[in-house]
Amino acid sequence: MAMEYTFLNIDWEAVIPGLIAGLITGACMWIALIIQHKHERDLQAQKEENQVNAFVHAVMAEVETLWASYYEGAGKKLEGLEKGKAFMYFYPISQDYFTIYNGNACLVGKIGNARLRRAIVESYTRARGLIDSFRLNNDMVQKWNHLDLMRQDSQNPMLIHMMWMQEQSLVHHAIKLREIHQQTKEGLEHLLLIAKTIHTP
Repeated sequence: MAMEYTFLNIDWEAVIPGLIAGLITGACMWIALIIQHKHERDLQAQKEENQVNAFVHAVMAEVETLWASYYEGAGKKLEGLEKGKAFMYFYPISQDYFTIYNGNACLVGKIGNARLRRAIVESYTRARGLIDSFRLNNDMVQKWNHLDLMRQDSQNPMLIHMMWMQEQSLVHHAIKLREIHQQTKEGLEHLLLIAKTIHTP
């Protein structure tokens, strides 16, 4: 049995323009999608950059405000302390003061400038160290005051010796406290300088 073949009679002159039009339309849609995707990425990048900028400005405001408050409360007294003297001033510390930094720490890694990023982390680390040092000093001052009250009631020579020992510990700690204070101060000054010269206002 012979097979019959049917050949399609295609009018290429009519088909080719349609194919070309379809290819052009597809290409245009593909280009439009690429442009839209790039636009969305640019918007997202701009949004993230604005967010990081706002975070850096907020951090600068936080450190300047906290330092000014601390300096008037205890920093000035610490700088004026005579060498060889104990820092007998009780500096109340009742909360975590780094609200902006702690609440947005994930943005630190998105800061493009490595120097600024490092300066922010170092400044907050030193500030935490300073707070811990003041907490320790507060505990030592409280212990000295407690011994003093006991001594006034009993006049026990042993209590006088214990007070003297506690005061020597405070004198030794005051040296360390001043060092940490100075390091924190220099770190904050360095941070503010970098932020003003590098980061966009």
